[in-house]
Amino acid sequence: MVDYMLSFCQKLTGMMKVAQDSLAQAQAQEKQCVWFDEKACLCTFERGDKVMVFLPLKTDKLQQAWEGPHVILDRLDDVTYVAARSRSDKKPKIVHVNMLKPYFKRSDVVFWISSAEGSPDDPEEPVMYGDWGKEVGIEEI
Repeated sequence: MVDYMLSFCQKLTGMMKVAQDSLAQAQAQEKQCVWFDEKACLCTFERGDKVMVFLPLKTDKLQQAWEGPHVILDRLDDVTYVAARSRSDKKPKIVHVNMLKPYFKRSDVVFWISSAEGSPDDPEEPVMYGDWGKEVGIEEI
């Protein structure tokens, strides 16, 4: 009877230890989930939207991290999308929403400032030029 009680107490102590470890692990995971949920925003995309797809890099930090633009072809569920490269015959990718970001086309207008050289008595103000073909003074912008 004494042997049974001792073995029962040892088993009970072992089970209590396992339960405490599991509880501590669950609490730590819940803290991580709360922290992630505070920082994360759920983006939704519609069919036809242009997106950039993240490329996980392991070696070269100078390599391009985002590939695109891709076009959303379909939405499989709340967080999974099918995206295909706009000008490619490659197979479409199934991508998680965390690996996507909206694509914004860059402006076609390129600005630069030209400082005109003139005499010190007659300084010309710098002029900004754009793609549209006409000169625009700085004060107008």
